[in-house]
Amino acid sequence: MNIRKANKQDWNNIAELIAKAFSKPPYKEKLKIDNVIKKLDYCGKIGEIFISEIEGKIIGVIIIKLEYLNSGLCCFIEELVIDEKYQRKGIGQALLETIEILAKEKKIKFIYLTALKKAKAFEFYKKIGYKEDKETRVMSKILR
Repeated sequence: MNIRKANKQDWNNIAELIAKAFSKPPYKEKLKIDNVIKKLDYCGKIGEIFISEIEGKIIGVIIIKLEYLNSGLCCFIEELVIDEKYQRKGIGQALLETIEILAKEKKIKFIYLTALKKAKAFEFYKKIGYKEDKETRVMSKILR
């Protein structure tokens, strides 16, 4: 397995991987490839995108945004997606470790992410040291 920084030539394959992963439970979303590519373009400008690949096939991706908050530069994990066939083989952890090394190099003290409690990823994040924030809740409003 190889981990490297993604480039624009990878966008379609990454978008297909993300759309496929989010089409399944618990998400059951029908993502448009064009919208995922727009997100990749945006996050590629204000953050970093790394992929894991085996024999040239993209099997995982981590997308982060870097933002300045009152506490300084912070890292927000936007997506961590691993092809279903390659889950539970250390690939997600390796991608997260890549981001943690990058964050330490940039003197970032906090990495944030959101995860559905019923998603497999929720327990995975807890297992590798991420903690659920008891003070903060994600809120949303649907605009019509």
